[in-house]
Amino acid sequence: MSISISKQINPDNFTERKKDNETFYYEASSFKFLDDHYGFRPGKVHMFVGPTGGGKSSLVRTIANKMCRRHKILLLATEEDAADLETTMAYAKEKINHDNFFIVEENGILEITKNNLKDYNGYVRQLEWELEIHKPDLFIFDNLTTSKMYAENDDCLSFFTAIKKLLKDKGIPFIVVAHTASRVHNGDFFEATDIRGNRFCAINSEYLYCLYRFVDECDGHITYANFVYVGKARTHDNINTPYRVWFDKETKQYISDEKYTHESFKKYKDSARKKK
Repeated sequence: MSISISKQINPDNFTERKKDNETFYYEASSFKFLDDHYGFRPGKVHMFVGPTGGGKSSLVRTIANKMCRRHKILLLATEEDAADLETTMAYAKEKINHDNFFIVEENGILEITKNNLKDYNGYVRQLEWELEIHKPDLFIFDNLTTSKMYAENDDCLSFFTAIKKLLKDKGIPFIVVAHTASRVHNGDFFEATDIRGNRFCAINSEYLYCLYRFVDECDGHITYANFVYVGKARTHDNINTPYRVWFDKETKQYISDEKYTHESFKKYKDSARKKK
């Protein structure tokens, strides 16, 4: 008999509200880069790609903090445990409904599968059990490319495909955080599908959000310009737009974004390269 190994952070009573729609899953947010294509869609892979320290996890957690007010979220963590995540989420000023936020640590799954890195079916079965128990509206995998099952498995594509099929069959939007395999320095472009491990994981995603950080100097102080580039969408191939995202150092959260022209985006890239 399977048992759940998920962990809940500081339960706090809240009324769940789920917005049902057969064609898309939409949660209004403060982010135009999501609202412009109606949010996260059922059974679709939304992959956030970028270099180490590029702000991928921070952006995904900001989104999760807002969405868990009304929706259940299950996060599969490969690098941090529940206590670490609780610390990072505590900076958020807005009330977070922790009663709707559940975390599964990969180390816990690997204990159940006896650290057999070839047994990705056992890994997926445990994950399916967690989904059955919590019935989340959104599933987050942070981080695919640092997952032991993915990184140390010769058949990492089959592992990813099995999880994708599970989420597709259940109609749950699937957020994936992944490191790019390309070398990136100060805002250089990287190939969106070139993630660590197997690039077909990104190619088979419906949406790709590429995160870039440009370093600048103003009045002797180092400043940063963060961008999300929605560069590929299998279901909506007209999406090809850069957005600047604004980060609040006090709350360690992204607070808003604005759509940019390709010309303005290119200026930041070219300026960063000149200062190398």
